Amino acid sequence: MTLANIALLVPILGIVLSETLFFAGYTTSALRSHFITLLYAVIVPMWFGDETEAYAGLALVSALRCVSLGMPVFFEITLYWLPLVYAPFLPGLFVLKRSSEFVEIPLDIRTGLLLLPVAVPVGFVLAEIEYRVLRPETLLPAWSPLFLGILVVIAVFVVALAEEFIFRGVLQRGLSERYGWLAGVFLASVVFAMTRSGYGFVPELVVAFGIGVLLGIGYELTDSLLLVTFVHGSLNVVLFGVLPIFGPFLL
Repeated sequence: MTLANIALLVPILGIVLSETLFFAGYTTSALRSHFITLLYAVIVPMWFGDETEAYAGLALVSALRCVSLGMPVFFEITLYWLPLVYAPFLPGLFVLKRSSEFVEIPLDIRTGLLLLPVAVPVGFVLAEIEYRVLRPETLLPAWSPLFLGILVVIAVFVVALAEEFIFRGVLQRGLSERYGWLAGVFLASVVFAMTRSGYGFVPELVVAFGIGVLLGIGYELTDSLLLVTFVHGSLNVVLFGVLPIFGPFLL
């Protein structure tokens, strides 16, 4: 393994350490660790001229987590708080896609729309599996078509789109180019799972890792960011909007 490949593993371990600290209840230490990881992921590739997408992805993950962990709570209802964390990243992500010489992220809108009838049921099944482990409370203030519609917009086109852009579109692509696609899917899924440490529940990390692997393989096979966004978004809607109210349908 080359020095460049070893250096790229450092921020991955930094994120794992940061999320482990958060899992253990040391939020301030986790924020500091994420900030150090962010600086490393920005400075090291500039210093050594390493233009892999993976450093950009790791920097985005740490930045997202710094915002998520450090932002004051402006709303008691999580549904209204999520856009404050994720929405500011979306313009920057699309600017990165259009202006960067080394970040190329295929949205493949046609494939995503054609496979939408498949993506939604897959997301539903994954939500059923995760619900059995996590048993979350609903994000809806009350059950109504209006609140459900708001959740769909936020869960699919804000949260899922931002996360899939970062984890699969930037991070996984960069890691796959450096280590091969199997290692890329594995490492990106580890980072994805660790960002769920706030639930404080080890089985949830295992399920999140499995979901990350499935999304990563789906992205590798179809090269469509929109497809995995629809799967991830459908999962979020069902997991936090439907199952807590109506209970499981399949399992």
